[in-house]
Amino acid sequence: MAAATMSRIDELKDLEYRASHIDVRDEAAFQEILRDARSVLEMSESQIADALSRSRPTINRWINGRSTPHIAMRTPAITWISEQLNSRIKLRSAYEHSYAHTA
Repeated sequence: MAAATMSRIDELKDLEYRASHIDVRDEAAFQEILRDARSVLEMSESQIADALSRSRPTINRWINGRSTPHIAMRTPAITWISEQLNSRIKLRSAYEHSYAHTA
């Protein structure tokens, strides 16, 4: 589905689905999920670096494909991304539900 036609919740759910079904051995897929997470979660590289206890230059290299973390680090990173997405899905759903009842 094109991003312009997706609702915010659909965008979050789509990325959460892709993150939860990723093969962490696939470096390109990991890079894509991380890049998309940065955009969809509207987070800076510094914020992601802080959350994953890595440096901003390291996250930049991961996003841009100049390096990738060891497979053992990819699973916790994907787990963190999924948790962030799930949290935002719940918040957005609650907001839209309450807004629908007040409109």
